[in-house]
Amino acid sequence: MPADRGGQTVSIAPPSDRLDPLSLPAPLTSLIGRGRQAAAIRDLLRRPEVRLLTLSGPGGVGKTRLALRVAAKLAPDLADGVRFVPLAAIADPDLIASAVAQALGVREAGGRPLPERLREELRDQELLLVLDNFEHVVAGAPFVTDLLAACPGLTALVTSRGRLQVRGEHDYPVPPLSVPDAAALPPVERLEECEAIRLFVARAREARPDFALTEANGPAVVEICRRLDGLPLAIELAAARAKLLSPPAMVARLDRRLPLLTGGPRDLPARQQTLRDTMAWSYDLLSEPHRALFRRLTVFAGGFTLEAAEAVTRGEVRGAKPGASDRHPAPPVPHPGMDILDGISTLVNESLLEQVAGGDGDEPAGPRFGMLETVREYGREQLAAAGEEPRTRAAHAAVFLDLVERAEPQLVGPDQGLWLDRLEADHGNLRAALDWAMDPGAGSWVAGAREDRPLPVSRDQSGTQYPPPAELGLRLAGALWLFWFMRGHLAEGRARLRQALTAGAAPPPVRAKALTGAGALAEAQGDLAAAETLLEESLALYRALDDRRGLGSALLFRGLVAFDRGDDARAEALCHDGLVLAREVGDAWGAAVALAQLGLLALRRADHGRADGLLDESAALFRSLGNRWGVAMATGHRGVVAFDRGDHAGAADLLRETLTLFRDLGDAWGVGAYLEVPARVAASRDQAERAARLFGAATAFREAIGAPLKATYGDSHTRHVAAVRAALGADAFATAWATGRAMTMAEAIAYACEALPDTSRAGSPSGATAARVRPAGLTDRELDVLRLLAEGRSDREIAEALFIGHRTVATHVANILAKLEVPSRTGAVAHALRAGLV
Repeated sequence: MPADRGGQTVSIAPPSDRLDPLSLPAPLTSLIGRGRQAAAIRDLLRRPEVRLLTLSGPGGVGKTRLALRVAAKLAPDLADGVRFVPLAAIADPDLIASAVAQALGVREAGGRPLPERLREELRDQELLLVLDNFEHVVAGAPFVTDLLAACPGLTALVTSRGRLQVRGEHDYPVPPLSVPDAAALPPVERLEECEAIRLFVARAREARPDFALTEANGPAVVEICRRLDGLPLAIELAAARAKLLSPPAMVARLDRRLPLLTGGPRDLPARQQTLRDTMAWSYDLLSEPHRALFRRLTVFAGGFTLEAAEAVTRGEVRGAKPGASDRHPAPPVPHPGMDILDGISTLVNESLLEQVAGGDGDEPAGPRFGMLETVREYGREQLAAAGEEPRTRAAHAAVFLDLVERAEPQLVGPDQGLWLDRLEADHGNLRAALDWAMDPGAGSWVAGAREDRPLPVSRDQSGTQYPPPAELGLRLAGALWLFWFMRGHLAEGRARLRQALTAGAAPPPVRAKALTGAGALAEAQGDLAAAETLLEESLALYRALDDRRGLGSALLFRGLVAFDRGDDARAEALCHDGLVLAREVGDAWGAAVALAQLGLLALRRADHGRADGLLDESAALFRSLGNRWGVAMATGHRGVVAFDRGDHAGAADLLRETLTLFRDLGDAWGVGAYLEVPARVAASRDQAERAARLFGAATAFREAIGAPLKATYGDSHTRHVAAVRAALGADAFATAWATGRAMTMAEAIAYACEALPDTSRAGSPSGATAARVRPAGLTDRELDVLRLLAEGRSDREIAEALFIGHRTVATHVANILAKLEVPSRTGAVAHALRAGLV
């Protein structure tokens, strides 16, 4: 029925022709999961202050389907229902009003502005307006806010790849679907509890009705969903390939995702029939400067800070000082022509970037940003097509060389935890920089550069030249070895150093340092032959260079190899020489390491007094440096000394400190090494099940990083584990061992601390550190040995019973004879029986 309103005739359809309150598109496939998000969005829309809610997210994340689910649930509660307004087909923001009018059944027939007529029509309605695909007409957002201001009963639910950025807008970022943790997969029958897996299986069955999730293909399905970032569209496109490809075959093709993810249903919009088209839709909406910034940011792997983004895109290293010979500017990359923070904000708003969880602005390195791998792959294609990849990757490598060389000295100081975390956060970028440096193509590009394509080398104001790729790679790897060691990346670190050492010529100091790091990592993995070869070459180079600091460091690791081989005399000589050099050059860290190694040698001789003194001095030096890793290591060895002396309470406090420090540093090597001691404590206190669990946990941590127990401790470990197995029986031992292997680091440490004596209620004057003195001045451990002597046990039998070394037993026996002032074991037993000591 037409109505004449102020000169414009607007035809309002009669009641029988009006759209149904539930006039929503009816999807032909089911929506998988999203229950939690749908409930959260409904709750937001029921709040009176939320009148404009934008569901934002990257293309293919499922914004439209989620909006339809929410709208269908809310429609019965709204007097005038919901209206769905598809905007993908319009290109002019001025046509939004026409699209809304069409959805409402309002026909334009006159000269009066349509927005005004819509305000009149909706003023008294209680309605939810769903505006779908708003990103390309975002300039029309003021129309929406004007409409909402005039119509108090109207609410707008918008789907868009980016926020509208208008007043009153509430944003709900739609996340990808959840994906199982590949490192802790649930049983196959529970995999479909995960939304991404359930979606893949449902869509695969549409293509192949007999498709089933099995033990054989389950891990591959998880890997597909993980590699596709949990994006529903990408998962659906991959699942459609199940007709021809098995999941493992799909995984093999996912190194390049975009060519695989094509062939979507023909009734979908063209932009959703391939993942590349979905990405292109977002990319084409950007201005050229924003496209340039987006392309260049794809060089980052695993996220980046604002500082790194500015350095790469501007071709400079933040923090470099004029004339500083140890800083090197990045190769020049044409600037995208904008403030980088503003540009990143735009890309975040367009859902091409995201702020990474845990990377807030209060962190020292500032906020971190990341990119879905599917988005990144598309951007890398555009980077290559624009001819910008070589210079951008070279700039990226320069930035991370600068970061690593700034981090290196901090890894032995008070901020080592912060710098370890920062390097861990950027491990993907460090790998990418090393990949570029080791790529023969990088060197070829340098050699073949022309005057109109600048070399990826430049000079700072002191004239220092940026290193060629092979040298850059060796410098990176040589500066990273301690990070790799402390964070348990032993195998990767060795492989990277091996590759860098064979990639090409490098200055002798750079090579010598890398050789030392490679030798240290080889020793940690028990490859003593390789460690010896690497360290001998390092020693020769340092001697030729007359680099006393480097020589002292290499001597210490060479001494550790000798210790591992059981060559104590050689080990002591090397460590002593290393200590002398460290003190000469003022290397407090080197001196602390040398003292700790000398303490270990004394411990192996059962010279507990000397061992404790050296280790205490080492710990004090590490504390003066603020080096928590060193404190943990030296303190842990002191705990071993205390345990071997029989001072279980003293050992308990020292070991608690050690395990807590290693846990806080995320050091799996330290935890795996020192859990052995609480396991021995548990065994000595007849807690065989706890001991088995702790031995299992310690073994699992060492295996996870490829760091076997040192050969010198292997016999003792084997003997202790055999005794615990015998006490429990094979089945109970296997169960306890498996339970320990499944523990997290925090769980294992808490469980280990329960095995240690509780010193908080100790009645002795100084709690943990007071010697537990018994009659005749014997310690607890010496009394244990004396009781076993009275039973007629040999030294080896006593060692097996008490989980200590037989040389330690001999030392305890000598101490007992001296304290009791008797000449023989028989005399000691007779004295003990007369005095009632046993």
